Amino acid sequence: MINESPLLSFDLNNPATFYDLGWDLLYGPDRVADPARDAARAFEIALELDPDRVEYLLELAVAYGLSGRDADEVATLERAISLAKNPKNLAEAHLRLGITYDGLGKDSLAKSELAILQQLDPQRATLLERVMLDGM
Repeated sequence: MINESPLLSFDLNNPATFYDLGWDLLYGPDRVADPARDAARAFEIALELDPDRVEYLLELAVAYGLSGRDADEVATLERAISLAKNPKNLAEAHLRLGITYDGLGKDSLAKSELAILQQLDPQRATLLERVMLDGM
């Protein structure tokens, strides 16, 4: 029966609805033809409703990266860094930005992110170092 549809229970004014949808599209078992594009759109809607949510920005950056939207990925991670108040989110954003720079061949920028991470979170810095070494 249509009234029992789980879609009818979604709160379209709740950014978490779109975050969850984006996460499911990106990582869930029922992927669609272009999950990164569709997930990016869901995360963008979540951010329209809650523009300063760092967790949403971090996942949007993943979706952009998987879609080949490198400039958008970098800009989104930079925005996450500027908004992050939680040390874990800040370190995660620097880690992802360092990995992105490394993947783009921007070694000096990746090293800058590594230096920041060594101060913020030595464990994540070690992870970035390994990624950078693997890319050599």
